[in-house]
Amino acid sequence: MKYVVILVFLLGFTPPVQAGEVDGEGVICHKQEGYGKKYLDPIFLENGLVLAVELDKLTIRKRQLGKYRTSNSLVTWRLDIESGGSAKSSLDRETLKLSTVVHVPGTQEEYTYLHFKCESADWIRIEQHMQIRIDKLKEEMEGNNN
Repeated sequence: MKYVVILVFLLGFTPPVQAGEVDGEGVICHKQEGYGKKYLDPIFLENGLVLAVELDKLTIRKRQLGKYRTSNSLVTWRLDIESGGSAKSSLDRETLKLSTVVHVPGTQEEYTYLHFKCESADWIRIEQHMQIRIDKLKEEMEGNNN
């Protein structure tokens, strides 16, 4: 037993920290490489939950993605996908790099790896970011009416 304890400390074991410790924090992320969507909806952590901040027409909405867990270096969460797959995400607390592995069984590429570079944002900064998107949508709508 003594050797197991020593081995755990030598391997750098760090117990998970309780969820809720980073409530009130968020990130705004942009894709680093690859094709497809170049940005990710902002993410906000609240009451132990991961929330995607989205637009519903011209209104800001929060959509629950799941519960998060933290360690000294990561914030992690898992989202079950309706098709039977899942998405596992981890946000590096130091570099603010978000890595997501999407698993969809039975497809040609069962695993997709996505990497985003994020910036820290409180709720006010996220609202400002979303307001810019709302303003762009309003301009597009006015342009289509002319």
